[in-house]
This record gives sequence, C-alpha cells and structure tokens, in this order.
Amino acid sequence: MKALNRILWLVTFVAIIGVAAAFAWLALGVAEDKRGGWVAITITLAVGIGAAISQYIVAPKIVGSPRRPFWMSWKGLATLFLACVAGAGAMSLLLPLLDPTVATEDTVVGDGDRTRAEIGEAKEEIIAALSPAQRSVVQAIPGLWGEAGCSVVYEFKMQDGGLMIERVRKEPGMSDYAMTAALVPGGEGDQLNASIARSSDAGETEGQALIFTYSRAAGEERLNWRNLTHAGYGGTKLERCS
Repeated sequence: MKALNRILWLVTFVAIIGVAAAFAWLALGVAEDKRGGWVAITITLAVGIGAAISQYIVAPKIVGSPRRPFWMSWKGLATLFLACVAGAGAMSLLLPLLDPTVATEDTVVGDGDRTRAEIGEAKEEIIAALSPAQRSVVQAIPGLWGEAGCSVVYEFKMQDGGLMIERVRKEPGMSDYAMTAALVPGGEGDQLNASIARSSDAGETEGQALIFTYSRAAGEERLNWRNLTHAGYGGTKLERCS
C-alpha cells in the first residue's frame, strides 16, 4: 500500500511539474513575440517564479519531519500545485501589458507626418539622381497629352517621385486606363526612364520598363511613350493638348 501511495504521489508530482513547465513555455513563447523580446521573456519568467514561490511560502503548512518533509505529503503536493497555478496566472496577467501601445489620434497624425516626410525625402533623392536634361523632362511632362488630333487624351501627373497617367478622353468603345510608374535614374539625354508599379491594362505588369522621350521644337511639344517589353514597337507618339 505504501509503495502504491508513493507511486501515485510521484506521478502526481511529475504531472504538476510537466503542466507548469508546458504553460510556462507557452507563456514565454507569447512574450517573445511581444515588443520587448528577450527582455519581455525575462520579466515574465521572473514574475511567474516569484508568484509561485510567494504562494508556496505564505500557504499554511503542517509540521513535517526530517523523514517526511511537508512538501512530500499530499497537502504539500496540493500546495505546490496552487503555487504553480499562481505563477502561471501571474504570467498570463502580465502578457497583455507587453502589447504595443494602442494608437491614438496623436500617434496616427504623427505617423502620417513622418510617412509624408519620408516620401518627400525619397522623391527628392530620385529627382536629384536624374541628369539635368531628365529633370527638365520631369518639369515639362505634367499636363494633357494626346494622340494625333487629341481625340484620345492622357493626363500626366508627377507625384511622390512617380508618374501617374490616366486616360481622360477616349473614343467610343475604349476602356478606362490608369497607370502608375516609378521613376528610375539613368538613361541618356532627355529620356526619362520609369518602371510600372500598377496598371489597369492587363498587358502591362509590374516591373515593365518604360522610356519617355520629350522634345520641343518651334513651339511644338512632343512626347514618345515606349514600353520596352513590346520589342520592335516605336512607342506611342503624343502631342500637347489643351
């Protein structure tokens, strides 16, 4: 009978330690994903151990003996279980406090201002990397450009270091068109290089290279729009429209 009692005690003890270790492992894994990283793990573990020890110390105990200490009794085992539960509960209560701070109106506005500033800096860096001739194209290209006779018209806009093109006048049967391209430093002379970011045309995909060539002679402005993916195609020739 005593042997069976010891076996049951040992199984219960191992189960308590196993459950406590499993919960601690899960809690520490969650803490690792928090903003604090290893600092959060250390704090969470310290709080859990401290709570467990405190619970065990303050719990009422019966007097033991050298041959049979209190913690080896069934009441001592129950006290150990309660201590583990107290430590696990303390760790659980601490985890929400490690979450990032909730966004407020001030933080949203601040983040927006920083984002706009970063975009502005990126735009200036792109423009600065262009040659003087290409910077002239950037200044000249915004506005309305159309195919011969301006029956089909596109509006060109420079925004945030990129080029936005939208078809604002079309012939019957033509679909809407909008495309955004990022400027790419490089090229020769008055050629402006760009890379498609997104387009409403299924034939234009992200990353396709574009070249815009601007010219002005005798008061007439011309713009050639070419997609390098279309080999052998000379590009779309546009003229300034009012």
